Amino acid sequence: MRSTFTVAALAVIGATAFAAPAAAEYDIAYLGLRGGYVITDQGATQGSVNFDYDEEYADGFAVGVFMGWILDENFRIEVEGTYRSADLEEVTMVRDDFFAPLNTEGDVIPVGGDAQAGAIMGNAYYDFNFVDGPILPWIGAGVGGVFVDYAIDASVVDPNTLTTVTLFDAKDDTWVFGYQFMAGITFPIADGISMSVAYRYFQTQDFVYTDVFGEEFETDITQQSGDITLQFHL
Repeated sequence: MRSTFTVAALAVIGATAFAAPAAAEYDIAYLGLRGGYVITDQGATQGSVNFDYDEEYADGFAVGVFMGWILDENFRIEVEGTYRSADLEEVTMVRDDFFAPLNTEGDVIPVGGDAQAGAIMGNAYYDFNFVDGPILPWIGAGVGGVFVDYAIDASVVDPNTLTTVTLFDAKDDTWVFGYQFMAGITFPIADGISMSVAYRYFQTQDFVYTDVFGEEFETDITQQSGDITLQFHL
């Protein structure tokens, strides 16, 4: 199922990129740089054998580059590449069928690791050009393929033996389908240069990673960000 979604997403990106040159006689191209302050929503991870847990992330960041084409007074399309990163902070145990009663439901355990994601997205925007003045409001949406590199590690002390026990130890990667919704405003700051301030909601399809003990875990990445963007109009 993951591969089906990924193929579909990459097909959309390819179609978007192919369609842009065909409209070259009436569109305006632009290049851009994007940076964002990322808040990752609490995740819910389900294990195939022993563990279920909810994970908390530290605030992270996103950076990206893109190329876009203005098709008419209302519509734009973009091809975008981004990198996102957020460190894992702690997990709350939901189910432990291996180390119980060492860990019980509701226990909070500090963890290491992170979720890194490289995304290739095709975006479409609607610009509200009926608003007077230099500020241009807009909304947008995008789909694409996301390469997720996910790592988690944690150890706990067994109170009976006072030995350190490895609870989580995983580092895995996979391609997965992702989508996003955006809303913001754009305004000129110099000749041929504009700036955007935006809100972005980004989510991946559920993906599976495997730990060193062979247990599979299913989770996703859901993030919200405040973005600042520079556009250089060609």
